Amino acid sequence: MPIDPAGSAGDTGSSGAGGTGDDTGLAGTSGGVAGTGGTTGMGGSIGPGGTGGVTGAGARSGSGGMGGGGRGGTTGAGGATGTAGRGGTTGTGGRGGSSGTTGAAGSTGAAGSSGVLTGSLMISVTTKAPGGRYQPDNVGAIWIADANTRFVKSLYVWGQQRRGELRQWASATSAAGLSNNLVDAVTAATMKSHGARTASWNGTNTSRAPVADGGYKVCFEVEDGAQQYQCVDFSKSRSAQTLMPADTGGFTARKLTYTP
Repeated sequence: MPIDPAGSAGDTGSSGAGGTGDDTGLAGTSGGVAGTGGTTGMGGSIGPGGTGGVTGAGARSGSGGMGGGGRGGTTGAGGATGTAGRGGTTGTGGRGGSSGTTGAAGSTGAAGSSGVLTGSLMISVTTKAPGGRYQPDNVGAIWIADANTRFVKSLYVWGQQRRGELRQWASATSAAGLSNNLVDAVTAATMKSHGARTASWNGTNTSRAPVADGGYKVCFEVEDGAQQYQCVDFSKSRSAQTLMPADTGGFTARKLTYTP
């Protein structure tokens, strides 16, 4: 009995497409159907491993040819292990804020000036007749001079029409360029009799500015046709003092009280 020729080889199975990303690559398809009584069909080729994906599943075995003794298709190789994903890059640490600038130191306040005390001087005197032709009528003046008898300020001047007879007072104010100056002075008309007179000084000059501490004089003048004139020294300082000068022909009971 004659033998049938061998059946034609089965078609080669298509390669399985590699899995993309994380998907599993599909296995190659099974081998073709074996011809009747043909030679053993070849297994499908190994599908390439999926790139970067998880391990591809093995290819399914090809079915044996229906001919006698057909071998099963070769098992597809597992897909290559996917490359592990890279972790995100570490974030750059935030920069610390710049430190604030140090505030400038406050300037030191200017030292206070030592200052000049004005002080207060109280003056009292009782006048008596020098013995002139106008007595008991009289004119007079009390003023402050410096240690060199230069005029500083008038305190009390009595007499109007006959004021010009106060020669010492007029001369002192004129020499200071302040002729007959009466700034802050108490003034009165010609006195009809002698008696107590009072005056005060606040330690200022004719510009109302405090004068420096030091030696000063209180000058007295009375005129009734005859003249009496005298200056008494005192010290303007930070110490209180009381002076009681001796009596003269025109002035008695004088008292000077200085309070710093």
